[in-house]
Amino acid sequence: MAFRKDFLWGGACAANQFEGAWNVDGKGISVPDLCTNGTKRNPKCITTEIRENRFYPSHEAIDFYHHYKEDIALFCGDGIQSFQNIDQLDADLSNRNGRRAERKGACLL
Repeated sequence: MAFRKDFLWGGACAANQFEGAWNVDGKGISVPDLCTNGTKRNPKCITTEIRENRFYPSHEAIDFYHHYKEDIALFCGDGIQSFQNIDQLDADLSNRNGRRAERKGACLL
């Protein structure tokens, strides 16, 4: 089987899996920011607030938010021709009081 000549190899990521920067540039707390890590004996959970004694994997992740230029260059070096980032702004909980967070962001296109 051959791919069409105009076929694009691509990749996609969800912000909660790799973005990091959970509390910078006006981003409000979202549901993934409240999800802890877990093990077989100690399952992950969703907390109602950030707790000092818990580990929240999405807070740092791979920190794509601060390193997107280098990361996209790596994608391109691997032959990736298109990239989709699923941002978590739609899940922003800061709108609970009728206010929307003003978040700084990078436009990649």
